[in-house]
Amino acid sequence: MRTYADGKPRPQWRGALHGCVTLVIAVVCPCLVFGILSGQVDGKWWGLVGFLAGKGFSYFASALLHIYPFKTVRGVTNALILDLIGVSESLLSRTHTLHDQLLLLTACSGAGEHLGDVGS
Repeated sequence: MRTYADGKPRPQWRGALHGCVTLVIAVVCPCLVFGILSGQVDGKWWGLVGFLAGKGFSYFASALLHIYPFKTVRGVTNALILDLIGVSESLLSRTHTLHDQLLLLTACSGAGEHLGDVGS
């Protein structure tokens, strides 16, 4: 079993999963900002940018804690503090309804063109 520098057990896949989510957010968030600034995406999505930035920070901090091989207890403790700050910040970041997020996803995928046809 892998452990941290302080001897506590290290989860096997949490760091990898959180690292992958961080990479996805690191691609999506700048694309969304560019879309808003260029006028291709409505400005009402700035809240989602804030939400993604908060989640991105949280997932990055978690991935750092769980992947990086800290050699000292102090290093692990500092990473844990950053992770806990990330979780708290993530909870405070602006949230959107599931409906808003689905609308964005369908608009980005091109499927949004046909939403008006549903139920007609």
